[in-house]
Order: sequence, then structure tokens, then C-alpha cells
Amino acid sequence: MDKLTEVIRTISKKQFNEKHAQELHTKAQQTFGLKYGLDAFSLKLRCLIEELEHLDREIKLLEKEIEIAVAKQHTELTTIPGVSTVVAGTILGETVEYHKDNPDPRSLLAYAGLDPKIRASGKYAGKMKMTKRGSPYLRNAINVAAFYAAFHEPMFKKVYKKQRGRGKLKGVALTYVAKKMAYVVASILRTNKTFSPQGVMAEKR
Repeated sequence: MDKLTEVIRTISKKQFNEKHAQELHTKAQQTFGLKYGLDAFSLKLRCLIEELEHLDREIKLLEKEIEIAVAKQHTELTTIPGVSTVVAGTILGETVEYHKDNPDPRSLLAYAGLDPKIRASGKYAGKMKMTKRGSPYLRNAINVAAFYAAFHEPMFKKVYKKQRGRGKLKGVALTYVAKKMAYVVASILRTNKTFSPQGVMAEKR
């Protein structure tokens, strides 16, 4: 029971304790068990665990390579709230052509599939939604950064709260934050300057 409690506490990051371990132990006793082929199942389980550990090592190695690549290019991206090294690497990998030609930031918005479109049929005009065209990897990276920034950086918080105040659902409000994030990313790629709300607002004007 001590070992089970330790495992559960570690996996849950101390959210679960001995009480939960005891409940799990009790429920396990009430379920059906395997009486045949235990050695085979045990071997399979060990193989799966080793595979997971191998994948974890590969992920850490890949993240280290991404960190090195980002350091050689636009490290300024990581000064944006919510943009980790991996997110910055994804953005750079998906926007190679973008920061080579320096087009209007709206093209980055479109390439990320964050530009709005109206669903319409004949005389009917429906609600606006994101096009979701372009790179899903870039869109995901910007959304990840936007989700963090919406709750931790005043400029992005303001965008989120403004849309929530207008009655927008949480998910919809976050799309507005993601659009703002795309413009900030475009600004950093173009100027090679570190993030600052004042600098972003000045460039927008």
C-alpha cells in the first residue's frame, strides 16, 4: 500500500493520497482477474513501458535540438508570453517563407487559418468562423501561446475580457486573443525586437 500510495501521489503531482490508493486497491479486489497468460501480459507491459521511456528520451532530444535551432534565429519570439522554445520552433518552421519576404501580417493570419469567413448560402448569411486553412501546426502553436497569454499577460487579458464582456463564449473570445497573438508574432519576426505591449501598439498605429 505504501508503494501504491507513492506512485499515485507522484503521478497525480500530490493531488491524490493514501485514501485514493486504498479506494483503488479495494476496487481492484472486486474486479475480475487474469488467471492465464500472466507471464505474457507482464512481458507485454514491460515492453510498452520501455517503449514509452524511449519515446520520452526522443522527445527530450528533439526539444533540445529545437532549442539550439531557435537560438540561432529568432530568440526574440520566446519573449512573447506563452511562446515556449518548442512553440517558437514550430512557428519558425512553419513561417520560413513568411519572414523571408516580410509581407503584410494579415497574410500570416490567413496562413494560420485564423482569418474569419462568413458561412453563407444564397440570401442567407450565417455566423463568422475561422477558415482553418493553411498550416494546422502554425495555428495550434499560436493557439497554445494565446491560451496562456489570455490569462497571464495584461494586453492579451484585455482582449479576452473585452470579448467576454460582449457575451462571447470562452472559445470564441480566445480566437480573438489568437488573432492578436498572430499580429504580435508577425511584428517580432519583422522587427527582430523583444516583446513589449508598447512596441506592438506603436507599430500597429
